[in-house]
Amino acid sequence: IIINTCDAADLLGATPMDRPEWASVDPASGEVYLTLTNNTQRTAEETAPTYTNNGEHLEQAGVGYDLAPTNAANPRANNEAGHIIRWRESRLPNAFTWEVFVFGAAVDDADNLSGLTEMNQFASPDGLWFDERDDGQGILWIQTDNGYEGITEYTNDQLLAVVPNGLDEIQGTGPVVNSSNQQQLKRFAVGPNGCEVTGIFATPDKTALFINIQHPGNWPADDNALVQDATVAASGQVRPRASTVVIQKRDGGPVGV
Repeated sequence: IIINTCDAADLLGATPMDRPEWASVDPASGEVYLTLTNNTQRTAEETAPTYTNNGEHLEQAGVGYDLAPTNAANPRANNEAGHIIRWRESRLPNAFTWEVFVFGAAVDDADNLSGLTEMNQFASPDGLWFDERDDGQGILWIQTDNGYEGITEYTNDQLLAVVPNGLDEIQGTGPVVNSSNQQQLKRFAVGPNGCEVTGIFATPDKTALFINIQHPGNWPADDNALVQDATVAASGQVRPRASTVVIQKRDGGPVGV
């Protein structure tokens, strides 16, 4: 099972998801959040699935899904921008309820189901961390590892923030973040060209937030500059380097509020 996890899940009837990445739990509510970064091989509704190893059905040894059609939890074919799903345990030992929390998209996409704008459009959610705060105002931090041109033409990989408790309850399967409340999802930071923003944690007093900048294409651009434009090409004397960045407020207060 450990070696052939995907095949075992397929055989038991698990829902084929759009590339799960990070998961995080709200310690106050017990709700679980999971990033589904993208799946350009997701096929349209009611199309026939195909199987690995030239198989014809899941019951064959060593056979799993190769291509699978859309389903309720992964409703977009050719899902280039990804989404985040949320679930919570029910009182029954083998049941839970769920909804899509937010869909990634470019602002002009026909399937921009969360109504994102230029201020918060994103794709390929990856890193995820629930930052517990007082009074139920915990922040869900979302990091991206994007290759979708609809977003890369506008901005680099980024860090976004939202307070889930500030969003209205919904009926059905979502999305929770939609055109009526999308302004609650904020773009907090943007990385340099070519990077992935990944890894995040804060000090216990929340006055310092740490994020990692992975494989940047041009950071630093000038080792003598304290403030640098993230779009400037690196000089031939500087090799771009991965780094851990600390973010603090000038007044020394908690970050993100």
